[in-house]
Amino acid sequence: MISHTQASDPSSVAGKPPAAGGLVPRLDKRLIGTRVDAAAVHCAPEASEPFNSVTDWPAPQQQRISPLFHYVLTRQLHADLLSQLAPGGLPSSALHGSHDLRIYREPSGTLLPSGRILGWSARPQGTIIELRMALLDGNGHLVSEQLETVLVPGHRSPEPGLVSPATQQRSPTAASVRTIIPRGLARRYAEVSGDDNPIHASDAAARAVGLPGAILHGTATLALVGSALARALALGPRGARVAQLSARFRRPVPLASELITSYSATCNDARTYRFETRCGSDTVLDHGRLGLG
Repeated sequence: MISHTQASDPSSVAGKPPAAGGLVPRLDKRLIGTRVDAAAVHCAPEASEPFNSVTDWPAPQQQRISPLFHYVLTRQLHADLLSQLAPGGLPSSALHGSHDLRIYREPSGTLLPSGRILGWSARPQGTIIELRMALLDGNGHLVSEQLETVLVPGHRSPEPGLVSPATQQRSPTAASVRTIIPRGLARRYAEVSGDDNPIHASDAAARAVGLPGAILHGTATLALVGSALARALALGPRGARVAQLSARFRRPVPLASELITSYSATCNDARTYRFETRCGSDTVLDHGRLGLG
């Protein structure tokens, strides 16, 4: 089980912080650690097919469902957790800071989403909020865990919570894969994921919160990179599956762009790969880790 994750670095968003329009969280330490259970969700293999198609998941026999579909299954839980801090929802300027996904078994049947607010911390660009989300099967067995940090630009938390500091990682350089992002991908991803934040569809909405234009969803970026790595590592013929997929989001990814992901196996574990993703001259994902099960 996951015990902690990396918190986002102050450089997780490019340029000046977007204006934090809309509602901002009311941070009450009594909320830390409180369990939140969302309504049960049902997962059939065919339910993930539109998501697999949009994110180019190769769907090997041993793992038919894209790893990031676990995030889609916890979308309501994610909203319920954040509503504890901001009943009307976070401002549209809120961005993914990091995401650490651990998968223990394929999701199927009725699943029970459960999560907690782990804490928050103040950074130069705003407040980092850390969440834990889990999916349990009908017998209470853990299907997957996700640790996520969310950056609320421009917001200053009154006092630190419990988020742990980030660690350093050297960039991998052994091999690389390319991912092309067509402009229409963000609209299609919003349809299959349920994430309809307007900063992913409208240049005007994105500029209103200080971004240069519409950006791709953070989880879409991670899903696409995971798919590209799965293909490059030939997981299907190897009989392997993705058991961990995590990264820190450094900069937003503009629409109609190209990603280059460099990756290499770690020195002490040939089934664990480090990766870093660039868009042009900018690093958009670092601290990347893909573990095979």
